[in-house]
Amino acid sequence: MSRYSLEMASFHTTGQQVLGKSHEAVVAKMRNFDLKCELLIAGLEEDKENEAHVFTVSNPGVCNYYDKVAFWAIGSGEHSALSQLFAFPYSRWNPPALCVMHVLAAKYVAESAYGVGRKTFLLIMDARSKDVVWLDDKLELDVKKQWQALPRVPASAVDALQKQLDNKLPSKKLAPSSAG
Repeated sequence: MSRYSLEMASFHTTGQQVLGKSHEAVVAKMRNFDLKCELLIAGLEEDKENEAHVFTVSNPGVCNYYDKVAFWAIGSGEHSALSQLFAFPYSRWNPPALCVMHVLAAKYVAESAYGVGRKTFLLIMDARSKDVVWLDDKLELDVKKQWQALPRVPASAVDALQKQLDNKLPSKKLAPSSAG
């Protein structure tokens, strides 16, 4: 409607006169319209000493704010990425390199979800200077290889658990579960 210099109030006032019986059909189409997308927006508020804001906008114009946690994720990898960020836990007060590592790890975990791409492009903006840095592709790939090489389940922890279980339950040696 903005292309016709109309706002919703004026549309309701004059729309019925202009469109007649079609007015209700147009209103119904607008009410049921879905952009089929969600936006994640992050930025700095200059007049409040670069106060950071993070929010999402989804259909039908619903805004959710995440300023207190200072991060969020959307899309098919949302749950995986958020689990990773909350588990670290991510904090905006951590050194910048650690924050970047946490974000990259969350992205890598999210890649297991359908539809999340394997390529990563990371832009970092300094709140004070407004300088923008693109993370070097080669460095990102090296970080990803190192992250992928990390043990998901530390073998020494599994051995220690097995020893305690063997000591506490000597008559029943526990075998790996075949639950599935």
